[in-house]
Amino acid sequence: MLTFNLPLLIRLFFRSLFRTKNTHFQLTTKRIRILIGFVVITPFLFITSWIGFFLDHIFFPGFRKTQIKRPVFIIGNFRSGSTFLHRILALDTINFSCFKTWEIYLAPSICQRKVARGFLMIDSLFGSPFRKFADKFERKNLSTIRLHKVGLRQPEEDEGLFLYIWRCIFIWFFFPDYKNARPYHFFDTSFSLSLRRSVMRFYKKMLQRHMYSNTGAFYFLSKNPSFTPKIRSLADTFPDAKFIYLVRDPVATFTSAVSWFNFGFSFFCSPLEKYPFQDEIIDMIKHWYNYPIEAFKRLPNKNTIYIKYDALVKDPKTTIQKIYRKFSLPMSGFFRNILDHEAEEAKLFKSTRKTTPDEIGMSRKTLKKKFHDIYKHYKFDIHE
Repeated sequence: MLTFNLPLLIRLFFRSLFRTKNTHFQLTTKRIRILIGFVVITPFLFITSWIGFFLDHIFFPGFRKTQIKRPVFIIGNFRSGSTFLHRILALDTINFSCFKTWEIYLAPSICQRKVARGFLMIDSLFGSPFRKFADKFERKNLSTIRLHKVGLRQPEEDEGLFLYIWRCIFIWFFFPDYKNARPYHFFDTSFSLSLRRSVMRFYKKMLQRHMYSNTGAFYFLSKNPSFTPKIRSLADTFPDAKFIYLVRDPVATFTSAVSWFNFGFSFFCSPLEKYPFQDEIIDMIKHWYNYPIEAFKRLPNKNTIYIKYDALVKDPKTTIQKIYRKFSLPMSGFFRNILDHEAEEAKLFKSTRKTTPDEIGMSRKTLKKKFHDIYKHYKFDIHE
């Protein structure tokens, strides 16, 4: 049975208190406030969630019989358009159900969701003061997060579920110690088969809980760049799973990812440099481009599809229609209208300022050399 990875949590926490000088998690005033918040909030969330997991087996044992049929996993490197695609597909509520932010971080168990929904019903009888407060908090705090648009009721990547067993890639942001983070960047090739199966059993139970408490949709939809190194484990756990792999120009991916990681590290720590771990991020990105090539060879062609980032943002309607044809998914008239709207929005979209290779201290020429084989395999123009 998989247990909470308490030894790692204790090791990382105490590593954050001692010998932090000249590290990216140096013990500044900001870092001390973050650690205090961690000690106050995290135990409460973990304990209440695990109590909920236990009570689910008592009050809602039927969730264990819930079938997870043909789940769809959107994968690829960070900053490859996965959030954009996920948010559109999530609007097809006839076919899909996916985790919302509040379901991941506030109510991952069925019991917690029942309590939360009951509380909101009572709240509505009094003019919804709590919901209004939550909406105000969301606008003030979550809207400033630069990773992507974040909201409690927005679809979100469910890698966060692995925090409840402390085996999650997001730990790296809070504790930027690469030695402990690296195995999660190479999940299938780093961990033993028994551990990978245990982690996937936990994840499957979380999906069963979700689909049990969100009846109506046929298929589960997931978007997680961090699932890219988990393809083999996911396919073993869900043999009929579908994989959408998003591919973006490697230099654009790297520069955007480095900027994104910088935001994550700076949110919780005070890094010694603006763009830390560049070599480590390059290694991760290379693996996340190369691993799907080999992993997909072991899967039926009908279960996998490659999508170019440029094609998606330029013409989301045509691209999504291609995905639906490949996976034999029915498309309702309602969702067709949504795609028409997204196609018009795509025409009006203007990209915000992007981080350039020069800003992070690398030339475009150097990066293209590092990613030469990836440019060649995915047929990107290396001379652009």
